[in-house]
Amino acid sequence: MQSFVEEICKHKPEIILSNIKHYDKGNIKFVEVKNTMPYEKVLNKELIQKHLIQPYFGGEMGIIPSVCTKLYNTEFLKSHDLNFNENLKRAEDYWFNFYAFQKAKSVYCINQSFYHYYYNPGSMMRQYRVGQFETFIQNRKRLLNAHKDFKFPINLQNLNNGFIHNINEYILLEINSKGLRQSYSTIYNYLKNQEFIDIYLNSNISKIHVQLIKFFLSHNLTQPSFWVYYIWSLKAKL
Repeated sequence: MQSFVEEICKHKPEIILSNIKHYDKGNIKFVEVKNTMPYEKVLNKELIQKHLIQPYFGGEMGIIPSVCTKLYNTEFLKSHDLNFNENLKRAEDYWFNFYAFQKAKSVYCINQSFYHYYYNPGSMMRQYRVGQFETFIQNRKRLLNAHKDFKFPINLQNLNNGFIHNINEYILLEINSKGLRQSYSTIYNYLKNQEFIDIYLNSNISKIHVQLIKFFLSHNLTQPSFWVYYIWSLKAKL
């Protein structure tokens, strides 16, 4: 952490970022996940928007929304009344950083990893929580509504891909958590949701099982779509 402190003292950024080490299920091997922005350079508001805000709208997100790779100037947070929304069921750090980046005038990124993320099957991120499907829908609407404050274009297909990826993970988690009988009716309703269907049809994820679900949804074949998810969930357990 010494180099982190040295850079803060030297450049005095409002936010400073680092990389992260992601360990596999055995918690032995790791991959260093890096930020997709210039290192060792103070980013002004224009560059902050390009490298940290624009990715929210269909760019490469990586570890941008994560708070565990960042340190924030206390006075900066207080002056803009930046706090976590504890009422959110999901994506607290996602929205916290989204608004922090909009307020920031200086951000610095250091090419080192200080946070080590170990695989934990019992973590909150891997636990089923009721109502997250609706939360995903609302978050997407909220993000699109926020775009009116920016002039850059939305990469809608990539944005949809990320949304579908998160929804797919949630559906698999619900099946594995509740079982076939208890999950069937709620997931069946997800697959009848027209907004969800429209987003799915405007994505381009190449995985065969995702393409199969997309085909069934495009023909209003809800039940076959569910069975693809169910078979997928069985394989996901292995």
